[in-house]
Amino acid sequence: MTQKKEAESMTIDNSQIGPLGQAIYEEKIRDALGPEDHGKLVVIDVVSGDYEVDSDHIAALMRIRERHPDARTLTKRAGFRGAYHMGSGNPT
Repeated sequence: MTQKKEAESMTIDNSQIGPLGQAIYEEKIRDALGPEDHGKLVVIDVVSGDYEVDSDHIAALMRIRERHPDARTLTKRAGFRGAYHMGSGNPT
C-alpha cells in the first residue's frame, strides 16, 4: 500500500465506513450488478472504492485483501438492505 493510501485508511473513522460504503454502493456498484448477483455479498473497500461480489463472504474479503491489505471494508448483500438478517420475517 502506498503511503498516501495508508494515510487515507488511517484517517477513516469506524463511524464513517457505513456511510462511505453505502455511497460507493449507490454511486458505483448497484447499477453494475446483474440479476445473477442478486443475493450475493458485495465487499467494498471504502478507501479505494474497489469491491468484490461473491456468494462466499470470506472469498470476496480475501480477494479484496490481496489487492488492498489495509482495506477498510463494508459488506452488503446485493438487492437487500443488509448483508445478514437475524430473527424472523422478510429481510428485504
